[in-house]
Amino acid sequence: MDAIEYLTDQHREIDSLFDQIETAARTRTKLRLLRKLVDLLAVHTAIEEMIFYPAAQDAGVQELLPRAFEEHLSAERIIAEIVAPGGIGAEAAARLRVLRERKRQHAEREEEELFPRVRELLTPDQIETVGERIAKVADQLMGPGVGVRERIAARRALA
Repeated sequence: MDAIEYLTDQHREIDSLFDQIETAARTRTKLRLLRKLVDLLAVHTAIEEMIFYPAAQDAGVQELLPRAFEEHLSAERIIAEIVAPGGIGAEAAARLRVLRERKRQHAEREEEELFPRVRELLTPDQIETVGERIAKVADQLMGPGVGVRERIAARRALA
């Protein structure tokens, strides 16, 4: 499995979830989609920080990583502000729009700067090996019975 394609596919899935939340008519549907989005963001951040970024650093692109880590931290703060009240009112919707824009910019930066550099510096076999590790950890973190708090705690413990 190609690590860069896997992460790019997750970027598209995240963007799709933002669209679905925005257009959902029922509050219950919005909340279900929001939980799914928060879970996916937690897992995506975890696999990037635990697996992909270390591989990128080993490949020699460490100058691009501090900004990526800061963007993850900023997104986590916004997610915490959205999830804390437990609803999807006007304030949460506004924060969700900010989160969407920041995640869009983050994905764009990765896809235009980081991913091409990593693809240049790692062999196809290395990218496949990283992708296999990413997929395995993502599957474990998205497994049944694992909540978002556990996903974030696991990411921080393993980072």
